[in-house]
Amino acid sequence: KETSAIKEVELNEAQFKASSIELGTFSMKNLSEVVNANGYTKLPPQNQADVSVHMTGIVKSINVIEGQFVKKGQVLATLESPEFAQLQEAYLTSKSNLQFLKLEYERQKILSEENVNSKKVFQRTKSDYDIEKARLASLDRQLSVLNLSKSSATSVMALTSPLSGYVTEVNVKLASNAEVGKPLFTIVDNSKLHVDLLVYEKDLQKVKAGQNIRFVLTNQDNSEIIGKVFNV
Repeated sequence: KETSAIKEVELNEAQFKASSIELGTFSMKNLSEVVNANGYTKLPPQNQADVSVHMTGIVKSINVIEGQFVKKGQVLATLESPEFAQLQEAYLTSKSNLQFLKLEYERQKILSEENVNSKKVFQRTKSDYDIEKARLASLDRQLSVLNLSKSSATSVMALTSPLSGYVTEVNVKLASNAEVGKPLFTIVDNSKLHVDLLVYEKDLQKVKAGQNIRFVLTNQDNSEIIGKVFNV
């Protein structure tokens, strides 16, 4: 089978001008320069949380499993301890005492202004009132931190998630003792996942915020992902 010869057309100057043929020109263009780098996927510390307790208690229930998505404030588990009830009882008692001391303070204030009783009696009443008010405020903060009820003594505390994300670790079992400072759950929010790239010093001046990046995850079938530089 014979190959066909290459056909060429030759034009003289008159034919070239008559055909109105225009020749292209060379122009200066910026060609993109590629900077190769390796790195790791990372999460900022604000998007990770270890959930622990401030007071020791026995695990009464566990409401989540590993891999489950939870919302901020969702109950992860409940703990039980007599100390919770004692703290709630102290709060309710202080609240009741404060109501009485407030009435007594207002009564003594009026008597003091009318010079019916001595200033010493009024000052002692005011001191008792201020001390109880500070005590109630302290108990109120403790109950808020522990997420305990302020209306009744139940001895049960709800352990809630500090952020929305996925449960990656569950380190407790039913009826186990939850120790202070020991992580019971780990929550991770992947919405702020980013890539930390390690760039050589000689290439550093070539990297600017806003530049496009093409990268592949070696453990995800090398699929290519497009991103942007947000910080150097």
